Amino acid sequence: MDGGGRWQQMWHITLPGIKPTIFILLILSMGSILNGGNLELIRMIWTQSNSVTSTTLAYHIYSSGLLQNLYSGAAAMGLFCSLVGFALTWSVNALNKKVTGFGLW
Repeated sequence: MDGGGRWQQMWHITLPGIKPTIFILLILSMGSILNGGNLELIRMIWTQSNSVTSTTLAYHIYSSGLLQNLYSGAAAMGLFCSLVGFALTWSVNALNKKVTGFGLW
């Protein structure tokens, strides 16, 4: 700490101190990566003219389940998203354990 500049203090003291928090937040965010953000916001800005670029997986599940009455298809898509989110969370946790030695479980 003596004689170190701001970047050296950040690199050698601050970042190693908050490294567990960074990796735990990374693991937790992997589970919700397929959600695509705020569904209400997407519904407000969605129009027919921008439907190609503004449709997300969460909106597609919503529209097929509630607007088109395809409940079984929407349930299958939701289950698929949940399984992929779990697989991503599990793999990032395993990689984190291998690299840093700590993880969620």
